[in-house]
Amino acid sequence: MTEPLKIYRFLPAKWALKAIQEKRLRISRLPDLNDPFEWHIGVKSIDQYHHSLGRKAIDNFLERLNEKFGIICYSKRATDPTIWSHYTESHKGIALEFSAVSIESLVEVKYLDELPIFDVDELTKSGYSKEYTKSVLEKAFGRKSPSWEYERECRVHYDLSSDDCYMDGKHYFAEISENFLKRVILGINCPVSVNDVKRSLKQAGHSSVEVFQAIKSNTSYEVIIY
Repeated sequence: MTEPLKIYRFLPAKWALKAIQEKRLRISRLPDLNDPFEWHIGVKSIDQYHHSLGRKAIDNFLERLNEKFGIICYSKRATDPTIWSHYTESHKGIALEFSAVSIESLVEVKYLDELPIFDVDELTKSGYSKEYTKSVLEKAFGRKSPSWEYERECRVHYDLSSDDCYMDGKHYFAEISENFLKRVILGINCPVSVNDVKRSLKQAGHSSVEVFQAIKSNTSYEVIIY
């Protein structure tokens, strides 16, 4: 039997506790993400006019997609100190560990030097191809520069009009479903106590979720999360 994939959502302590108490995760939109190359697609054409048209068409299309879709990003790794530094306010935050056994739409990010390329000349010669366009988009949704590889990222894309999410105020959220949350890991410098987190979990009905305090390894540059 295949072991469920463990995935981690790193958050500042304030937002992690709020997620626990409200049993939901906020869905990010493209402008919220810290990589300006998210969903970015290169455009190729030997003709400058068609290149400009292709660039404009792709940018407009991605802008429309951003109005309809959102993302929740996770990591498959919880021991890298750089992740904790970048996403939990220098190890003062919290990592929520989830079991991805039931997430069919989980996309594992690939780290490559080259952007996915939309070849305008190819479409000019052969005509519009839905399959070709879809293949380029799918690459863009799950590709980042190798400089981000330490994150070991995987993500879920949400159709904002579906029943998988809902809007509250200006933001969209996805519920933390039963048995999805498995452990809560406090950063090395987290000011929140284990007992405080346990109380929040109990109040939210997550009484079986374990809580751990991360510590520094004595033999390597790793975070230990027993």
